[in-house]
Amino acid sequence: MCIHRGGLTHQLLFDLVYRLAAGFVERKRLGRILAGPYAMELSYERKFEPDILFVTPTAAARLTDDRLIGPADPVIEIASPSTRAYDRGEKREAYRVGGVREYWIIDHASRTVTVDRPAGREVAAATAGVVRSEACHGFWLRAEWLWADPLPTVEQCLAEFVTP
Repeated sequence: MCIHRGGLTHQLLFDLVYRLAAGFVERKRLGRILAGPYAMELSYERKFEPDILFVTPTAAARLTDDRLIGPADPVIEIASPSTRAYDRGEKREAYRVGGVREYWIIDHASRTVTVDRPAGREVAAATAGVVRSEACHGFWLRAEWLWADPLPTVEQCLAEFVTP
């Protein structure tokens, strides 16, 4: 039996952020966006399945059929009630130790986007406005998109998000 850890809100947020990130990265030819259940192996004993991981062309050499060996940058997690403490605690620390340079936690319940640079060291916690990535140059999200009900369409975001 497969247990979905996040429910509908998690899935809808994931879909929006994944499609925006993948479209941006593809358009700018910055690498590729992958998603769980694809794994990121930070050490022999520490393997994770981030919601969204960005793989630069340089890091692409570390891709295998079932995992990325070493850190992705950035890594984005969509928190849910069942994963919130883990995402902000043990996973955050493991990402820091494992060398993840940028870690985003999107938490719909608290309406915050937390960005750590490097992972484990919070530099921003936004509830509104633009949240920018340094690890994926030029990528950004407007926090209000993530709290809207209903969520905006990808096309609505792209009209503002992707510049020609």
